[in-house]
Amino acid sequence: MKRRAVILVILANIVYGCSFMMTSIAIAASERALFGLLAARFLIAFLALAALAACGAVRVRYRGKPVWKLLGISLLYPGLYFFSEAMALTQVSSAVVGVVIGVAPITTALLTALLFRRRQSGGQLAFMVLSVAGVAAVNGLDTQGLSPRAVLFLALALLSFSAYSIGIHSAGREFTSAEITLFMMFSGMVIFHLLDAVSRGPLACVRDLAKPSFLLPVLFLGVVTSALSSLALNEGLCRLPPVTVSVLNNVTSLVAVLCGVFFLGEAVTARVLAGCGLILAGCTGYSLLSSDTGQEHP
Repeated sequence: MKRRAVILVILANIVYGCSFMMTSIAIAASERALFGLLAARFLIAFLALAALAACGAVRVRYRGKPVWKLLGISLLYPGLYFFSEAMALTQVSSAVVGVVIGVAPITTALLTALLFRRRQSGGQLAFMVLSVAGVAAVNGLDTQGLSPRAVLFLALALLSFSAYSIGIHSAGREFTSAEITLFMMFSGMVIFHLLDAVSRGPLACVRDLAKPSFLLPVLFLGVVTSALSSLALNEGLCRLPPVTVSVLNNVTSLVAVLCGVFFLGEAVTARVLAGCGLILAGCTGYSLLSSDTGQEHP
């Protein structure tokens, strides 16, 4: 069961890494309307999952269950996380955001220790820091534009993602990963449609979806990235310790580099190659140590 969960998390992060190209295309087509992109993405994701539930491909049954728990998780992710990330991207580069989110294993470990008094071993901490260093090397760290406002949004994104990772396990005792993911996609659709309507008008998202240059990448982001990959990631979060999942999430940076090389013809520097090696070493070492110690989610 653990091996299957690890595979699901890795597959989800491979898709997340590939999705950066589609996100760039969609942002350009929407004239950098980030809330509009998120509104369309979660709308399509919700419709895709609802269709799977309607035909019986996934099991969804909310009756008699404490749905309020899912509301709290959804406000953290996708709500607060994507809102904070979008606001941070208006002030700093995506590389800076990538590095900060790469620190999630450390903040998740700290929150886990604080809430559940569960500590990481020295070896686990070393491999965790190794993977974070790899993300920093791959993305680089240009701190230009790093104002107090940007720092606030980056911190909110980081903390909301770590809290979401921890909260999923509790919800996983009462909900299936499909129920969690469907509710998350519905919440994201509502939140970002409201934000987009306030900033651009109620029909702006509909106008964007009429553009083939926007619709095609958003279909990939909605169906494959948000719906299917989130389903896989939430399944992993229900089965694995949140810190383990956070460390494995750093595979996204590695995949993004490979996509840039093979599909966009981007050059690779020695620093990026070293960073990729650190990510692989950190993720592999941490996973092996966690397996050996039989560590479970609190």
